[in-house]
Amino acid sequence: MLVDLVLREHAVIYGLAAGGGRLGAEAASAAAVEAVQGAYDVHRLRRDQLIAVLQQRGATAPPAEPAYQLPPSANAAVTGAFLATLEDKIGASYDTALGELTEPSLRQMAVTAIRDGARFRTQILLAVGQPASAAAPALPGRPG
Repeated sequence: MLVDLVLREHAVIYGLAAGGGRLGAEAASAAAVEAVQGAYDVHRLRRDQLIAVLQQRGATAPPAEPAYQLPPSANAAVTGAFLATLEDKIGASYDTALGELTEPSLRQMAVTAIRDGARFRTQILLAVGQPASAAAPALPGRPG
């Protein structure tokens, strides 16, 4: 499970770096770039923490892929939606991990990651001009 989380963090970090670069190149709001930078920093820290746990257990952490597939860049709204999807997916990965993690510190990390992902998703979408109803649905995962 920890190896899978490291792999997913690698992908999110890559996506945030690419997406943040796109937003900067598109002259998106400073708030959008700042939100992406904040998410990037937290994901790097969390990935490094997971790698440290693996190393303490004598396991080798998987390296990042040399590149990941990104959607075509259309505008800040499309880039923001892509980044929000990354946060949704990694949040779902940590939610799944909660069922398998038994150590309190790792369970707390997973809960924090889920919370952070929801916050980053909302910050990014609001910063690229999405309405609050799209950025922070009242009941995420439920239709309408």
